[in-house]
Amino acid sequence: MKKNIAFIGVFILVVLLSSFLVSAVTGKIGNGRMVLNMEVGDSIERYVNVINDNNEPVNITIFVTGDLKDDFNLEETNFILEPNTEKKVYFSYKAKESGTYETKI
Repeated sequence: MKKNIAFIGVFILVVLLSSFLVSAVTGKIGNGRMVLNMEVGDSIERYVNVINDNNEPVNITIFVTGDLKDDFNLEETNFILEPNTEKKVYFSYKAKESGTYETKI
Protein backbone atom coordinates (compact mmCIF):
# COMPACT_ATOMS: atom_id res chain seq x y z
CA MET A 1 0.00 0.00 0.00
CA LYS A 2 2.79 2.42 0.90
CA LYS A 3 4.55 1.61 -2.39
CA ASN A 4 1.40 2.51 -4.34
CA ILE A 5 1.05 5.82 -2.52
CA ALA A 6 4.73 6.59 -3.08
CA PHE A 7 4.42 5.71 -6.78
CA ILE A 8 1.36 7.95 -7.18
CA GLY A 9 3.14 10.78 -5.37
CA VAL A 10 6.21 10.49 -7.61
CA PHE A 11 4.00 10.31 -10.72
CA ILE A 12 2.12 13.48 -9.75
CA LEU A 13 5.40 15.25 -9.00
CA VAL A 14 6.84 14.30 -12.41
CA VAL A 15 3.69 15.49 -14.20
CA LEU A 16 3.72 18.81 -12.35
CA LEU A 17 7.41 19.41 -13.00
CA SER A 18 7.14 18.52 -16.68
CA SER A 19 4.18 20.86 -17.18
CA PHE A 20 6.45 23.82 -16.45
CA LEU A 21 8.76 22.76 -19.28
CA VAL A 22 6.02 22.91 -21.92
CA SER A 23 5.46 26.15 -23.77
CA ALA A 24 3.65 26.95 -26.98
CA VAL A 25 4.96 29.16 -29.73
CA THR A 26 2.34 29.71 -32.40
CA GLY A 27 1.73 31.77 -35.49
CA LYS A 28 -1.51 33.38 -36.65
CA ILE A 29 -3.16 33.72 -40.01
CA GLY A 30 -4.82 37.01 -40.87
CA ASN A 31 -7.60 37.20 -43.49
CA GLY A 32 -8.16 33.47 -43.03
CA ARG A 33 -11.73 33.41 -44.34
CA MET A 34 -12.56 34.29 -47.92
CA VAL A 35 -15.73 33.90 -49.91
CA LEU A 36 -14.96 33.64 -53.61
CA ASN A 37 -17.64 33.94 -56.28
CA MET A 38 -16.22 32.55 -59.49
CA GLU A 39 -17.38 31.22 -62.83
CA VAL A 40 -15.98 28.05 -64.39
CA GLY A 41 -12.59 28.88 -65.92
CA ASP A 42 -11.99 31.96 -63.74
CA SER A 43 -8.61 32.21 -62.02
CA ILE A 44 -7.65 34.06 -58.87
CA GLU A 45 -4.47 34.87 -57.04
CA ARG A 46 -4.82 35.87 -53.40
CA TYR A 47 -2.77 35.60 -50.23
CA VAL A 48 -3.07 34.78 -46.57
CA ASN A 49 -1.09 36.84 -44.10
CA VAL A 50 0.95 34.70 -41.67
CA ILE A 51 1.90 36.51 -38.45
CA ASN A 52 4.53 35.66 -35.83
CA ASP A 53 3.88 37.85 -32.78
CA ASN A 54 6.27 35.81 -30.61
CA ASN A 55 9.79 36.71 -29.53
CA GLU A 56 11.24 33.62 -31.21
CA PRO A 57 11.38 32.38 -34.81
CA VAL A 58 8.57 30.02 -35.81
CA ASN A 59 8.82 27.21 -38.38
CA ILE A 60 5.69 27.57 -40.54
CA THR A 61 4.07 24.83 -42.63
CA ILE A 62 1.15 25.83 -44.85
CA PHE A 63 -1.21 23.29 -46.43
CA VAL A 64 -4.68 23.14 -47.94
CA THR A 65 -7.51 20.91 -46.72
CA GLY A 66 -11.07 20.44 -47.88
CA ASP A 67 -12.95 19.88 -51.11
CA LEU A 68 -10.50 21.72 -53.36
CA LYS A 69 -7.19 20.85 -51.71
CA ASP A 70 -5.73 19.41 -54.92
CA ASP A 71 -6.74 22.44 -57.01
CA PHE A 72 -5.00 25.16 -54.99
CA ASN A 73 -1.39 26.07 -55.73
CA LEU A 74 0.59 27.51 -52.82
CA GLU A 75 3.62 29.66 -53.63
CA GLU A 76 5.38 28.45 -50.45
CA THR A 77 4.60 25.67 -48.02
CA ASN A 78 7.50 25.79 -45.52
CA PHE A 79 9.49 28.71 -44.15
CA ILE A 80 10.83 30.23 -40.94
CA LEU A 81 9.11 33.41 -39.81
CA GLU A 82 11.32 35.65 -37.70
CA PRO A 83 10.06 37.20 -34.43
CA ASN A 84 7.43 39.94 -34.69
CA THR A 85 7.17 39.73 -38.47
CA GLU A 86 4.52 38.76 -40.97
CA LYS A 87 4.58 37.34 -44.47
CA LYS A 88 2.11 37.10 -47.33
CA VAL A 89 1.75 33.56 -48.68
CA TYR A 90 0.25 33.67 -52.16
CA PHE A 91 -2.00 31.00 -53.61
CA SER A 92 -3.78 30.57 -56.91
CA TYR A 93 -6.89 28.71 -57.96
CA LYS A 94 -8.69 28.09 -61.24
CA ALA A 95 -12.38 27.16 -61.03
CA LYS A 96 -13.05 23.85 -62.77
CA GLU A 97 -16.73 23.42 -61.99
CA SER A 98 -19.54 25.39 -60.41
CA GLY A 99 -20.80 24.72 -56.92
CA THR A 100 -20.25 25.60 -53.28
CA TYR A 101 -17.10 24.28 -51.64
CA GLU A 102 -15.27 24.66 -48.36
CA THR A 103 -11.51 24.69 -48.30
CA LYS A 104 -9.06 25.83 -45.62
CA ILE A 105 -5.46 26.98 -45.83
